[in-house]
Amino acid sequence: MTEPEERTRRLGWRLSLRQRRLRVITGALLVAIAAMIAVGMTHPFFRITRPRTMTRAIRRALAVQGMMILGWWTVCFILAFALFLVAWLDIREIRRSLAAARRDFWLESARERRRESRGGDGSRASG
Repeated sequence: MTEPEERTRRLGWRLSLRQRRLRVITGALLVAIAAMIAVGMTHPFFRITRPRTMTRAIRRALAVQGMMILGWWTVCFILAFALFLVAWLDIREIRRSLAAARRDFWLESARERRRESRGGDGSRASG
């Protein structure tokens, strides 16, 4: 085991199950957003072209196409907002694990001080 791996294992800074899950969700959201942007920018459906003659059926079809395009980009923006939400949840989880690590550090150092004061060389007691 290398030095950094040993140090992180000893300090307990491995990713928790929740952190792994949040990061997988983040990756999936990024892939979905990138795919939606790529399709939305390149697919011919998303380019509305007005025909020369406008019948009632064509007007309705263009309205439906416009609503579908609006829905597509709305979903894309909602996914982008969800990405910020997942990042915030990940930051909260990191802060929680950092607080737990700090608490464990101080508890361990307090235990060591108690052990040292109880089981010392006895020079304190003879005074």
